Amino acid sequence: MMDSQNLRNISNVLKASIISSIKNKMEKKRIKVDGRKLFVIQTTSEKLVKSSYIKALTSESIILRNNVHIEYEHINNIYKLLEILEFIEQYEKNEINSSFIIEWSTFDLEVYASEIEEKMNNSKLLYDRNRFPFALKMMEKRYDCNNGITWIDIENHLNEFCRIN
Repeated sequence: MMDSQNLRNISNVLKASIISSIKNKMEKKRIKVDGRKLFVIQTTSEKLVKSSYIKALTSESIILRNNVHIEYEHINNIYKLLEILEFIEQYEKNEINSSFIIEWSTFDLEVYASEIEEKMNNSKLLYDRNRFPFALKMMEKRYDCNNGITWIDIENHLNEFCRIN
């Protein structure tokens, strides 16, 4: 049976391997991540209180929305490191294929809803967050490739499907 020290050692080796892969793939690149699902949780850095969304990735660090830089070594969650590596690999694949993916998520609905609520200077929520997945699905169903999806569409879907009466 494996003791906790052996598991910690295996985890550290795996973490080092993932970080090495990330750094090798980045090679002085900077990838904008803003608006994506990547989310950093529980870092050892004192600069990060709880959690923050990722703004960009570099070969040396993760840049958070508040412009704090966190070195990969300070991320405790191996799954988040794997998610970052997977994102980089997908980015490279799309770059090679000379194509790109436009992605909208419930995160985009959350950000826009929060901005609207903040502008209203209202302490109560205007939108039911549990309805965001449905609103996103309706955006997908109504998608018109001639017009795309804009922030106006996001706002309309928030108001139509998520507004709290």
